Order: sequence, then C-alpha cells, then structure tokens
Amino acid sequence: MQRKVNIIFLVFLWAVAMAATAHSAEWRWNGYFGANYEDSTKANANGSFDTFVLSVITNVKIDENLRLLAQVDWEHAPYFEVASDKTLVKRSSGELTLSNAYGEYTVADYLKIKAGKFFTPVGLQNLIFYALPTYPYLKIPRESVYRKGSTAQTDATFFQRYAQGVWLAGDIPVALLSYDVYVSNGKSDTDHADDNTTKGVGGRLQVNLTLGEVMVKPTASYYNDKYIETSRIKEQGTIIPGIDVTAGDMVVRGEYANSAIKNDSAAGTKKFSAYYAEAYYTIAEKYTPYLRYEWWEPNKDVVDDEETETTVGVSYHIIPWVAQVKAQVRFHDYEKETTTNQAYNIYGIGLALGF
Repeated sequence: MQRKVNIIFLVFLWAVAMAATAHSAEWRWNGYFGANYEDSTKANANGSFDTFVLSVITNVKIDENLRLLAQVDWEHAPYFEVASDKTLVKRSSGELTLSNAYGEYTVADYLKIKAGKFFTPVGLQNLIFYALPTYPYLKIPRESVYRKGSTAQTDATFFQRYAQGVWLAGDIPVALLSYDVYVSNGKSDTDHADDNTTKGVGGRLQVNLTLGEVMVKPTASYYNDKYIETSRIKEQGTIIPGIDVTAGDMVVRGEYANSAIKNDSAAGTKKFSAYYAEAYYTIAEKYTPYLRYEWWEPNKDVVDDEETETTVGVSYHIIPWVAQVKAQVRFHDYEKETTTNQAYNIYGIGLALGF
C-alpha cells in the first residue's frame, strides 16, 4: 500500500510541475503551524501534547484578475491506517481537511467573485480559524460564538463553518463598507451534494471607521439554511453583531450570536445564544497579555444550563505576529453544577509559527 501512495504522490508532483510550465502563473506558498500542551482538572483527564495544526496555503496568480487559492489543514497530526476490511484501524487519528479551494476573479475592489469551497465569511474570526500566529491566544473563542461539534450539522453551532458554493466580496471605501455574501449547499451530510432544495445563505457587512489613530469596525453577520438531520427537516437562522476596535497596540473585540432552529425536535423551535469579549495589549512588540470572557446559553427554554469560561494568558513574540510562545489558563464554570457538569480549569502552553 505504501508503494501505491508513493507512486500517486510522484504522479501528483509531475502533474503540478507540468501545470506550472504550461502557464506562467505566479505561485506563492505560506501557512501556519501550532503545537500545544494542555492539562485539565477534569476527573480522569490527562495532560496531553497535541500537534494542533499544520496548515499549508497555496496562492496561484493566473493573471492580473484571476487567482486560485487552496488550503490544506492537517489537524492533530493525522495518521490513517486501513484494515483488511477497508476500515480505519483504532490507532488512526487526526483530521485532514481541504478547507479552502476556490477560484477568485476580481472585477474591481468593489466586486470579487469566488467559487469553490471556503471558510464561510461569517463573524470576525471564522476566516482566521487556523491563523495561529496572528492572534495571542491558543485558539479562537470556541466555547461561545465559534462552538463546534462532530457532525456536518454541528461543525459550527451557529452557522456553517465551511461551504461549497459562490462567494461575492468587496470593499466600497467611499461608503466605508466591506461586504461578503455567499450561497452554498448548506449543512448536508455530504458537503458537495445538497440534501434538499433550499440553499444555505450567509455573509457579513462591516463598517470601517478611522477616528484619529483608532480603527473601529462594527460588523453584522447573517446565516440561514434548511437541512435534514435525524430525518427531520430543520431550518436555522442566525444573526451575529460584533465590533473590533484597534488603538495602537490595544485590541478589543466582541460578538453576540443569536440563533433559532425550527423543527429541532418534537418540542418545536430551539433557541440558543452566546457571546464573548476579549482584549489584548502588546508591550514592546514582545509580550501580549490577554483576557477573554465567554458565555453560552444552549437552550433558552431550559433553566440553569448556562456555561461561562474566562481565559487569562500571555504571549511571547519570538518574531512579532509570526512566531509566538503562548501560555494561558481557562476557567470553565456551569450555572448549575451536576454530577456530570463540574467546574474545571485547563492549563495550556503552545507554539505558533507562520511561514
């Protein structure tokens, strides 16, 4: 099997080389790397090293208006071994995802047309999910607005994390506006095949204000989709207002997500919400202390089910916003503790590199 893999890889390299010589396209490569160690006070939890992600990005400029962008993410150092019955063996682990693969045609600054697969332009941080050296914390706010599960329908709780479809984007400086809007297959079990006649739609609108040396960016994101889960046709609608303020070396941002899923269960519509607020300040281009608070309400019709998490940490810049060592503590609390929901802390340290 290893021989087959090697042959396929060599054929792939040959095809890339032939494509490069067939057209004078300009190729650029860059990416991100992150490795963490985290230890939790949860019962029976063990401290673990995790090669969180190796993200490799290819940007191909075909001509002045046309480009191809692709991003492959190896998460948790993937290892795949196939058994004789063609199933993955127990020791297989990690994830391998083609997160971005789209063509982009620029009509002008006010209109870029993109088609393929992409991280959805929803919220302030979904597009930088793996861009670890560009922020000081180990991960983006994944206990609130950017919560994720393990199924196609919950890979992003409040919206669709990835999409296959068409994405329009642009900047309108005279109006101080930036916009993104997309149409996709929605939350189907098979990403490239829609399981119903309704398309997923989403996007965001951002105002770009400059007040002296302060940049203020209010945003509003939207998502709506109808999909099938557990034989039920569900419809989800989400709005996410947010704001990002940068004043010199100080950054403050926050977002609030409010969502409803119609026909979620026999009980009818499920409503849930979350928010986060975070701030960090870079000192002498070397140290960035940061603070984040997250709140999560999983069901507005259920009492005493809220969760909160406070993250405190500091990042040391080996190279400013290119190479960092990060250390943090997360304090997770429940509105009402039970035998299964007990408050816990997670201590983490990580290395983030850009290249």
